[in-house]
Amino acid sequence: MEDHDGNLRATFWTDREAHLHGELQRQYGGFTLEPARNPHGLTDAIGRYFAGELAVIDNLRVQTGGTAFHRRSMSKG
Repeated sequence: MEDHDGNLRATFWTDREAHLHGELQRQYGGFTLEPARNPHGLTDAIGRYFAGELAVIDNLRVQTGGTAFHRRSMSKG
């Protein structure tokens, strides 16, 4: 799932879609999901990752939710 700026926000498998929608609603409030086949090339990149091109995800733009503290903690990995 990507935002309007092309940042990867979440990945999920279809059996967890209802859970993901609930979490997004909880974290971000009102939002709408718009289906897209390959938003900003993210679907292709993730497919290439699972096909063995592990480095392809190194250049994906990712944006996380949470407090400023959470985002700082996650960026320090």
